[in-house]
Amino acid sequence: AAGSLSATADDHYYAGFELGLTLSPDSELSRDSDGLVADLDKNAGPIGGLFVGKKRDEMRYELEYALRKNFFSGVQASNAGSTGLTAGQEYNAGGYQQTDSIMANVWREFITTESNWTALAGLGLGLSHVQIDNARSGSTNFANESKWAPAVQAMAQVARPIGSGLEFGLGYRYFHVLAKDFGSVDYKAR
Repeated sequence: AAGSLSATADDHYYAGFELGLTLSPDSELSRDSDGLVADLDKNAGPIGGLFVGKKRDEMRYELEYALRKNFFSGVQASNAGSTGLTAGQEYNAGGYQQTDSIMANVWREFITTESNWTALAGLGLGLSHVQIDNARSGSTNFANESKWAPAVQAMAQVARPIGSGLEFGLGYRYFHVLAKDFGSVDYKAR
């Protein structure tokens, strides 16, 4: 979920920024070198981004840069490998997953109400850099990896003009990185 503010005009270019909260599902991490298989819980984290685009009739075409960050909060290993953890026990975790993405988005405006709220939906395709930074429990480190991978997103938003040439929006994005193999570990990045 995110809010955005942009400068807009019909059939013109626009630019804006977005701020919000990102919820990332728990992830499974596995490591072939010692057989580690663990589920990593993540807290909600911040998302921020910038976008530029072109509005043409009911369509919007834009380029977006976004940064998402979620901190690991817990880990449970079904196979502890050489970590020294007890399999099946829940432990506190540290570190984070950060995702920087560059997306090409296409939006369509569907309806505008009498109170000037406009409903939009869209799809995006792009490239993301996923960084797993110091995923750990205590001094036991599971992964320090990063990878570039394709990403997709589906978006829904309501927006309303405020002032002259400005627009405020509230929206939701389902974002997914198409990556699994992160060098020394397999990690389902979401």
